[in-house]
Amino acid sequence: MAIDFEPLRETMRKRGVSWYELAKQGVDNKTIDRIKHNRNTTMKTIDRLCDLLDCEVEEVIRRKRDGADDEKV
Repeated sequence: MAIDFEPLRETMRKRGVSWYELAKQGVDNKTIDRIKHNRNTTMKTIDRLCDLLDCEVEEVIRRKRDGADDEKV
């Protein structure tokens, strides 16, 4: 299983928001880099992105199956 941020990129395109504008709104450059490379981030960051873009979680992240069995939680 993997989480990716393709929905965020699409939401940003639809709203005409750039990475630079997110940085101006206080999203750290390291966080932006992590998102661009589909690396882990916190739920707090996802919540902040939802607030900044006035959207829901599913417009920021999606869960993709990679063909492997689910890891135990």
